Amino acid sequence: MRIEYIITFIFNVDSLDWKRPGPEAIINNIINGRAKNKGAAPGDILLFHASDSAPDTPKALPVIIKTLKSKNYELVPVGVLLQNAKESWPPGSSL
Repeated sequence: MRIEYIITFIFNVDSLDWKRPGPEAIINNIINGRAKNKGAAPGDILLFHASDSAPDTPKALPVIIKTLKSKNYELVPVGVLLQNAKESWPPGSSL
């Protein structure tokens, strides 16, 4: 019997880039957060959109990446998180 899993990732910090707020607002949403002290923190999953609905995202990303790296954050795609977790979750899994 083969057991399959559906893996859901929940983001911690929303850039709100789809609202087209401009690059500075996207940067602020990620670095500082929309609420005080709710910006990106170690282990967070950041939500961005890669489509015509978010044309300011490419302009904001270089500043976001530079700022987070200056805080010694390691930026990895979700697939890397999944690969790193496959040994421990779900128990007995062969993801």
